[in-house]
Amino acid sequence: YAFEVFTAIQETAKLIDLGHKTLEDKQFALALKSFQAAGSKEGMDKVGDTTLRDGNVATALEAYTASGNEMMISFIKENFA
Repeated sequence: YAFEVFTAIQETAKLIDLGHKTLEDKQFALALKSFQAAGSKEGMDKVGDTTLRDGNVATALEAYTASGNEMMISFIKENFA
């Protein structure tokens, strides 16, 4: 519910806070969605870093793709494809 409210009122700082909180709680999809709505490439990369460390390569690739992190996209494709 918070995601919808913060998105509707374009509350970027609160979306980023929500992204960090949900990332800590391992709610990776919501964290990525929050960072995407806020336009936070740093947050999206953080989701990618965390999920890659956890072995969740598909979510990591999704996060890096969303942030446009070509270096990490290439790394995943070369090492996990």
